Amino acid sequence: MTLQQKLVVKNAVNGFLLNTKAKTTKSIQKLKLSCFCKFMFDSKDLFNVDWTKLDKENILRFIDYKTETIQFSTANNYITILKIFAKECFYHGVIDSLTYSTIKHIQKYKGTSPDNGRALKPKEIEKVKLYFSKARNGRELRNYAIFALGVGCGLRRAEISALNIEHLKGRKLQVSGKGNKSRTTYLSNFTFNAVMAWRKQLSQKKGALFVHVTKGDRIKNERLGIKGVHYVISDIKVRCNLTEFTTHDLRRTFATTLLHANIDVFTVQELLGHSDPMTTKRYDKRGEYEKIKAIKSLPF
Repeated sequence: MTLQQKLVVKNAVNGFLLNTKAKTTKSIQKLKLSCFCKFMFDSKDLFNVDWTKLDKENILRFIDYKTETIQFSTANNYITILKIFAKECFYHGVIDSLTYSTIKHIQKYKGTSPDNGRALKPKEIEKVKLYFSKARNGRELRNYAIFALGVGCGLRRAEISALNIEHLKGRKLQVSGKGNKSRTTYLSNFTFNAVMAWRKQLSQKKGALFVHVTKGDRIKNERLGIKGVHYVISDIKVRCNLTEFTTHDLRRTFATTLLHANIDVFTVQELLGHSDPMTTKRYDKRGEYEKIKAIKSLPF
């Protein structure tokens, strides 16, 4: 690219990143655009790739590739984000009006796809608790606290990453969710103890709650990002020899456990930070257990 092309690309990318004020949403949008960038250019450097090649065909190829592993709702979220980015590219002269028009009219998926997520079983959670009952270093204390907030408060990856020390007020936790929507949740004994054990490792009194820890167990004053939270959960899965699960599965576990305890769906909705109770219903995995139980009762 010429220097002039690099400049307009930089303006388009900055325009996209600055378009959203909510930090959590901005992090998610940047992560998903980086995912598309990796697919299209084999690079995650948003500022040093040739976005003039952005077009409808490349977006559809990417969405087709992603729908092998994600739900339609997530695919639609990618489409929305890429349309927003294409609009910035058009405004800054990176792509022409015809290219933008074809991208703008990409149709979203209708209906729903099967939810591949799951809820962890109580014995799996106990297995994790047993493994970390004798946490040997700061890294393990941090990882256990992250797991506890996922399964004990139902926090999203981005919400965990965005937590600050000052958001903790005893057993009360202030969470900044999607769209800068703030909500209050509370810590159970299990979650409180795990978080406080990690909190004691931090010398600072404010700033990021979850930071990087080196292999030599040196705590760095550098916020752990969304990917870092993902790697922590993946590491726990391997160390505890558990079946595949994600951070969002911990959120599903939280919702399912509360609904199984007959907590009303509106309370669970508030704790999860959902705008619509129908969204909360999709996190309910009790039906799977009931279906399995029904099949096992067959006399043949």
